[in-house]
Formats: sequence, structure tokens, C-alpha cells
Amino acid sequence: MNAENRKDVQRAVNLLEEAKGLLEEIAGGENEKFENLNEGGQASEMGQRLEEAADALQEAADSVDEIISELQEYV
Repeated sequence: MNAENRKDVQRAVNLLEEAKGLLEEIAGGENEKFENLNEGGQASEMGQRLEEAADALQEAADSVDEIISELQEYV
């Protein structure tokens, strides 16, 4: 890989790191909303959706982190 391509891959890594941070931030907010609900609220449909959203967002952030790790092999 030439220097220009490595530079482009690094730029992609930087963008992915930013996206990962945003996903984690949103996941944290959804999780906080869930945690602030009482037990009945957590068991409700809304509570379950909050928890599922937080989990899905964190899984997405984790997947992005794996991609970042793979790309860093090339920079």
C-alpha cells in the first residue's frame, strides 16, 4: 500500500473512531434513561425498547471498534 492509500485509510479510521464515540454516547444516554426508570417502567414496552436500543448501539460501537483494529494493520 502506498503512502497516499495509507493516509486515506488513516482518515477512514479517524472517521470510524468518531462514529464509534457517537454510538457509545447515544447508547449511554439510552441506558441512563432505562436505569432511571422504576422497576415497572423497566419492565414496560418502552423500557424494553430503551434497553434493546442501548444494547444494539453498544454492539454497533463494538463492531466499529473491530473494524478499526483491522484497518490499523494497514497504517
